[in-house]
Amino acid sequence: MEIKEWLIDWFSKHSSLSVAELEAASTNDYLKQGIIDSFSFVMLISDIDDEYDIAFTNDDFLDPRFPTIDGLASMINERK
Repeated sequence: MEIKEWLIDWFSKHSSLSVAELEAASTNDYLKQGIIDSFSFVMLISDIDDEYDIAFTNDDFLDPRFPTIDGLASMINERK
């Protein structure tokens, strides 16, 4: 499974949006749009660590790509 597919699947399980809606919103800020809440955000970071063995730094959280599905997929891909 590709990273973006994994992320969309994760978001579909932890939000009220469908896969199609998430694919259409993949460049939107998932926190500002309320797609997930702060608790889900913590779960997302933990699940990414478990799935891809990636630990994010404070600088990563400030990266403008971080709060979008497309951007996050790009960041994870760079670390693999």
